[in-house]
Amino acid sequence: MAVEAESPGKESRQRRSRVIGAGLSFPVIRLRHLAPIWRVLLATVAFQLLGGVTGVLVGLHHSVFENSSLGAGIATPIGFVVGLLWQLSRVERRKTTPRVLTIFIGLLAAWLGATTAFFDVPRARDEMRRLDHLRRLATSGINQILVFDRYGKEKLQTVRGEAALLSFVEACRDVAGNSPNHPTYTHSWYLVVVGQQALELECHYEAGRSEEVVGCFVRKSGNTTFYYGSFAGRRLRGWFEKFIAIDGR
Repeated sequence: MAVEAESPGKESRQRRSRVIGAGLSFPVIRLRHLAPIWRVLLATVAFQLLGGVTGVLVGLHHSVFENSSLGAGIATPIGFVVGLLWQLSRVERRKTTPRVLTIFIGLLAAWLGATTAFFDVPRARDEMRRLDHLRRLATSGINQILVFDRYGKEKLQTVRGEAALLSFVEACRDVAGNSPNHPTYTHSWYLVVVGQQALELECHYEAGRSEEVVGCFVRKSGNTTFYYGSFAGRRLRGWFEKFIAIDGR
């Protein structure tokens, strides 16, 4: 029976394919790789839990989950350092500590701590500052309120008059931080509060279901909208129904 020999060209292609596949492979970290540095992992996780509880107690943000995440992120590199010192406290453990894996975990911990400290914490503080500013609005600092469609393309009306502005200020007194989860709305507007300090808001509500107005602090630039946290308030619903034409969506 004749056997067909593989051509040199086919062998070359198979060899090249194996080389390319090997180049695209990634190392897989398994439990046996982590076993020698269990002290580092234990200390890191313990400090994350402690930081999460501390974050909730400090209460930097209105969201409990956000506060827990902030605390855990800040505590992560601290826990890693404590765990590393524990790991290297004995000479015999230093020889068995996987250096590359330990450095990799340390870089992840440092990255998480840095992004939390220099990005997430300032963002949370800014959201709370905007929320506090909205609650403290005064009619003396507001000239008028410009109402647009939700995209900011079409101006629907201008709200002036002491009664309307005073009612808006009073309605903002009870707003609270909000974290909507895939909401649906039937009515939406883009508001610009004109005064000593301009304030841009997106406000929404769902007719017949929710009694609250859900809003976002925004800044529009061309066709782009930047979001800086959200809020919700029951008294704002009555203000919209009284002073804003419900046709604007």
